[in-house]
Amino acid sequence: MHHLRVLHDLKLAAAALDDAGVGWCVLKGPALAQTVWPAPDMRQFQDLDILADPRRAQDALEILLQAGFTLVDRNWVALERSARAELALRGPTGTAVDLHWNVVVASGARRQFSIDAVEMLDRTVPRGVGNGVQARVLDPVDTVHHLLVHAGLDGAHKLMWLADILYATRQDGFSWVALDARTRASRTHLLATAVLRRVQGVLGLEIPAPWGSDGPGGDAWVRLVTSRDARIPFPGLPGDPHLGGSLYSGTAPTWYESALGGVRDRARSRRYGRRGDAEEFEVSVLDEDVPDPDARRRYFERVLADASTP
Repeated sequence: MHHLRVLHDLKLAAAALDDAGVGWCVLKGPALAQTVWPAPDMRQFQDLDILADPRRAQDALEILLQAGFTLVDRNWVALERSARAELALRGPTGTAVDLHWNVVVASGARRQFSIDAVEMLDRTVPRGVGNGVQARVLDPVDTVHHLLVHAGLDGAHKLMWLADILYATRQDGFSWVALDARTRASRTHLLATAVLRRVQGVLGLEIPAPWGSDGPGGDAWVRLVTSRDARIPFPGLPGDPHLGGSLYSGTAPTWYESALGGVRDRARSRRYGRRGDAEEFEVSVLDEDVPDPDARRRYFERVLADASTP
């Protein structure tokens, strides 16, 4: 029933965005369940992720609002400050919807990496995603690329994410050569390599040789990450303190940046852990109603600026 509700809202979004001529595609969730996994009921998903053309970000938002979606993130001052590449909405049936302008959400990570959302959208392909719903999805190479980046930046700590990657590499049209070229062009090669090694170690993914991390110190960083995995087997049980994945989430284009990022993310995860133990949970301010028109204008100006930056 949950899948049917998500697909209902996806069908509404697809019709509205297509009628307006806005480039878009569906990410993760229903796209992976229907087109990547052996059977759709093997892959659970909770929300709906849509990537819209950043050059028409404001149009995409207004179109979805007119189609019956509601805006959850309404604190435009906080949104402008964070420069997040997504907005949270709710679909007509209650589906949690993330409207993305880039597959890398955090502004700091977007400064490190250079994934071009417009190029990704230009390569999308139409596919059936269940219940007669047609949608555009990332091409097979971009699908794997996105999954590697998404899993890595979030710590690569979910078995389902690793299985996503395993099954996605088995799609018709996937090319290791093309993946190598796209990860190098976007400076995500070190991150992708680290995550691929975890998928290899946990699920037996066959990675063709040569697939090296290259770059000064890159191989050393990957060896550090994989040696830690060898000492602390993955996956662990819920609550395992080693599941934070800071070495993955901190991986950056170079080993030096990765070392700093790993230390930073480890400190952050420990801080959140202490707050959780004390039941002092952070409350998101993004859904507070702060309708600042100037902040809203500057937020979308930032989206356009990011879209035009090579």
